[in-house]
Amino acid sequence: MRYVGKLTAAAVVVATISAPAFAQEAPASAKDGTQLGDIVVTATRRQESIQSVPIAITAIDADALKRSEIHDLNSLQYAAPGLNFGSSTGDRTVLLASIRGIYVYDSLVTLDPAVGIYINGVYVARTTGLNLALVDLQRVEVLRGPQGTLFGRNTIAGAINMIPAEPKDEWGGSLTGSLGNYGSMRLNGVVNAPLGENLAMRVAAEHSHNTGWGRNTLLDKPLNNDNIDFVRVSLKGTAGRLTGLLTYDYSRLAGGGQLSKVIYANPCGGPNSFGDCNFVTSSGHPEDAGLSKYINSPFYETQGSVWGPTEVSAQGFSGVLTYDLGGDTTAKSITAYRKNFRTNPVGADIDGTPYFILKTSNGIYGFSFTTQHEFSEEFQLYGKALNGRLDWIGGLYYFTETAHEGPGYAFAVSATRATRQKAVTHNSSVGAFAQVSYAITPEFKITGGIRYTQDKRQMITMNDSINTATTPPVVTCSIAAAALDVAGVCLATLPVRTFNYAPWTVGVDWKPSADVLVYAKVSRGFRAGGYNLRGATAFSLDAFGPEAALAYELGFKGSMLDRHLRVNASVYNTEYSDIQVTRTLVDPNFVLASRIDNAAKARIRGGELEVQALPTPDLKLSASATYVDAKYTEVLTGSAIALTDKFLGVPKYTYTLGFDYHLNAPGAPTDFHLDWDWRSRVYYSNLLVGSQEPYGIINASIAVHPEKIPNLTLKVYARNLLGKKYYDRVLDQSSTALGVVVGVQGAPRMYGGSISYEF
Repeated sequence: MRYVGKLTAAAVVVATISAPAFAQEAPASAKDGTQLGDIVVTATRRQESIQSVPIAITAIDADALKRSEIHDLNSLQYAAPGLNFGSSTGDRTVLLASIRGIYVYDSLVTLDPAVGIYINGVYVARTTGLNLALVDLQRVEVLRGPQGTLFGRNTIAGAINMIPAEPKDEWGGSLTGSLGNYGSMRLNGVVNAPLGENLAMRVAAEHSHNTGWGRNTLLDKPLNNDNIDFVRVSLKGTAGRLTGLLTYDYSRLAGGGQLSKVIYANPCGGPNSFGDCNFVTSSGHPEDAGLSKYINSPFYETQGSVWGPTEVSAQGFSGVLTYDLGGDTTAKSITAYRKNFRTNPVGADIDGTPYFILKTSNGIYGFSFTTQHEFSEEFQLYGKALNGRLDWIGGLYYFTETAHEGPGYAFAVSATRATRQKAVTHNSSVGAFAQVSYAITPEFKITGGIRYTQDKRQMITMNDSINTATTPPVVTCSIAAAALDVAGVCLATLPVRTFNYAPWTVGVDWKPSADVLVYAKVSRGFRAGGYNLRGATAFSLDAFGPEAALAYELGFKGSMLDRHLRVNASVYNTEYSDIQVTRTLVDPNFVLASRIDNAAKARIRGGELEVQALPTPDLKLSASATYVDAKYTEVLTGSAIALTDKFLGVPKYTYTLGFDYHLNAPGAPTDFHLDWDWRSRVYYSNLLVGSQEPYGIINASIAVHPEKIPNLTLKVYARNLLGKKYYDRVLDQSSTALGVVVGVQGAPRMYGGSISYEF
């Protein structure tokens, strides 16, 4: 609290000193591109200027997405300060997001994310297939800090809201084709059509493929190659006071395995290690003399003995009905259904060597897949009162999902034995929420909100193991006999567990002038509890409760120099409690068992700074910086972490710079774009070998608009222009008996050209 108090005093002083300089400015309004324009966001579930919302938020609009060639969620981390994505080892279709230091580094169906992901306000529980969804968007909003009052589900760290472009009452569209290295091709089309009075349809479709930027040289197979299809169909109509928006989307990815391989191995006879020599000699290949030849192989090549294709599909439907009740009151219903499917029928070679160190199912004894179905309904009622001084919103929310993990996901550490993780989960959530903002004076406003949530979680587990050294293979149930529903049948139905919690927020904001906003807020958010899928006994399978975060935040948003300079800044202090941690304890039968408990606390301090400048109408400059200082303050006995451990998956510092210049060249106006993102070392374990060293990425594009062919754009682009080699994720097993570290390679230099025509 002392830390936040000092920051509050500093912010008030800065705002007070700044106020006179802006007191004479006219109300902000962008004019003819000579000023920095507004972006309208829905961070408060209603449309407002981003500069008027007392929330730390970054909005990336459609133009910015195109300039930076951002086609997937993973690339958003280079455009939104504080947002970080990590890959899942063994499954490149899963993204693990973190904001402000809170990161969940596993992707089981029994674990929920810390960053809520939404499509037009609809919560999406699983990230499978979502990496493909950035087609024909109005914008993407990244909200930092707990957003549990209005966004509800699992927004303990923040929320990402993707807003697709809506149908308009006019004919129009676009067609874009691009070619690039690694055999990449992308074809994107959008058509907007009026279907009569007050009814319009919009269709966006995209196909892309590439031949893969990784290679398994042992099996002569591509890695990270994709064949992707996406389509979205939207209908929007009005009838009197009623407005309806119906949307259906479908995406499918089919491709080869993930590029990952051993990047470090303990020497033969190293601490706690079989040693890399043992992996080699026990397999009858002493001539390899350890794993060094595989570690030192070309960065984007592996020699894994398992290669398998991956297929992911996702589809969803949503219906948004908005009714104007009159008197500044509006009712809204948001109904949504989504499902996804992921399969890896052969398996994956995580270690990238011919030896059985870290591999998944070989496809003979069951293949890996995940299915998930979810349904949600949200009802909102919002409006204004007291001559517009009171903004209010209230609502009800219902969510349910069923997910199936398995049946054959195998995590093997030898050529003869594997453990299969199989489970069905049934999760539901109901909630009621309300939030009000009251303007005490035209410049000073207070806000308060609360949500009551009840989660129910259930799991049915069927874990077993396979010993392939025998003929036929022996399948053994991994679940303790006492936990089984029926003796001799490998199935355990765990009871429904209920968790109740109440996210809330309280804040004040002050506008000393039309273009300056200073705010302070306190928010409490939660991440849902669940069951331990990897457990084997009633003790280790048992459920764990929700995590909680109490965040104190100060923010400043200001437009200066006649809106040629914009500075947005925020600082925060988060008390992170009930952290879900693996613990090894003695069970009631006096046997050591590993379970997940709410067993740690931490404090996370930091801040974000975003600056935009428009020195001339043709030149735009931007910069951002983030700082995250995370530290554990309490850890219970038996936990897999210690007080001195590092927070995983999060860089302490990130910096970005952006440059956009419009050149009015005769006959061919040209837009130049350049951006640079740098992040400090990211730890995925407490050891240096389990980390990604600091690195920077440069992206660039040049777009030409021939005047003789209106609406035509010719473009060349490059992502990771300097070809930086880095890892999206590191799996550190160096301190275990395996003695190895595995890295998941990030994308290399990607470049190409495109032709786009709008009509």
